[in-house]
Amino acid sequence: MACEKQIDFYLPYPVLDVFARMSREPYIGKMKVDFVDQSHYRILCSTGVNMMTWGEQVTISFFDPQDGGTRIIAESRPKLPTTLVDWGHNQENVMNVMNHFMYLYPPQNGQAPIQPPQR
Repeated sequence: MACEKQIDFYLPYPVLDVFARMSREPYIGKMKVDFVDQSHYRILCSTGVNMMTWGEQVTISFFDPQDGGTRIIAESRPKLPTTLVDWGHNQENVMNVMNHFMYLYPPQNGQAPIQPPQR
């Protein structure tokens, strides 16, 4: 689907700690947490309906890159599969997820708060 947006970022904090903290949050940014998938380290969120959209579904997945940090992939897509134009809502959603993590996990002693994953 052309309207989907995804962002992939890295936090230098242990994946179990980050996931445990985020799984207790009722909201991530302005998005309501609908379901926490403990077995797959995933959080499913949604946004509400407004004049421009029927809402979006946001999936936040947590991965362990085996270096003591956390790789996070946030994906946003319209709730209605026939949506052709998202008016920038999906990009805004994934950026809100990343900004929420930046707020909760600020840099420590000159450390960059978010780094691209090592490949």
